[in-house]
Amino acid sequence: MHRSFLLIVAVLFVALTLGNQAFAQAASNFAYFLDNINDSTVNSTPAGYAVIGEAGATDRANWTAGGRIVGLSAALNPSLWSTISSNFSSSTPVVDKQQLAQNIITSALQSPGEFPLSSERIPTASNGYVIWAQDFEKDTSSPDELYAGVTAVLWAGRQLLGTDFKIIPVPASYLFKTLGGYNSGNIVNGVGSTPYLASLGLSAPPTTNPQADSGGEWNFLSFLYANHLIDGFLGQQYAINNSDALPGSVSGDTIHFYEDMPYAILSAHDNPPQLTSTSPGGPPWASHYYGDMPFQAGVYWSGHVDSSFIPSSVLTPTESALTELAVPEPSTYALLLMTAAGALWMTRRRR
Repeated sequence: MHRSFLLIVAVLFVALTLGNQAFAQAASNFAYFLDNINDSTVNSTPAGYAVIGEAGATDRANWTAGGRIVGLSAALNPSLWSTISSNFSSSTPVVDKQQLAQNIITSALQSPGEFPLSSERIPTASNGYVIWAQDFEKDTSSPDELYAGVTAVLWAGRQLLGTDFKIIPVPASYLFKTLGGYNSGNIVNGVGSTPYLASLGLSAPPTTNPQADSGGEWNFLSFLYANHLIDGFLGQQYAINNSDALPGSVSGDTIHFYEDMPYAILSAHDNPPQLTSTSPGGPPWASHYYGDMPFQAGVYWSGHVDSSFIPSSVLTPTESALTELAVPEPSTYALLLMTAAGALWMTRRRR
């Protein structure tokens, strides 16, 4: 028995050592979000880093052939819901999902031809491949329309790209924090005479979040992940000199997450100059991430890329589960309620 115990300890020690070595290698993995993505800015991005931006099919093919992970963020039409709402006039379940998905993408994208093919997920000989890393911003729509529009576009993308294609959106702070009075029930079931996405058969997590001002709702991204519409996210967080929202962190006013999911944080080099103008707590700052992501931290560039900039000098990728970052802790009663409601919801998901 004693020898068996020592053997177990030794195995655990080796596993932890190898795990730490793997983490150290993964910690250098960054993504650059390039507003002005072209050969010049991509070539100024260190080798091995992912690049994200509005990249056409030819550019994507060239850059993946060179070993890059390329995230497509297509140009979207303003006010997503108003451009796609004609596809959702009834709560009757959708029959032809592929056709509806194509209609949504055609209406939502300014240049639908930018949308990737499912086959672009397959690594090239140099291990480059494409992910869909769509930038979603707040528009002038109502909260219900905004969240329904984003959900519908991601649902459409999942139908067209398939389950093996990595969908890792880049939500603006408003969406990342889940602000504006988000109501998952309205999106899933419709409200009044507006069916919203009732025809898609989506499910919402139970409204058991004890966090103040949440209305019981969990983070919008939890809803997307639970419905298998995304594989993770790269959240925009550009606050300057805010001790409650340091570079690479999940800000304190973010609605809590129902369950853990893969994620990373996108910090800004310029416009705003977050990484060069913030002083509390760093540099470097811990850049939080979790799970199976093609990168562990991101840097946003609005124009020219400074090839001499070393992101690891200001950001240290640090693994932290989203549920570990949630404060304050819920009460015992709330935990019991969450457990019971969560079990019921998970049972529904498995049907």
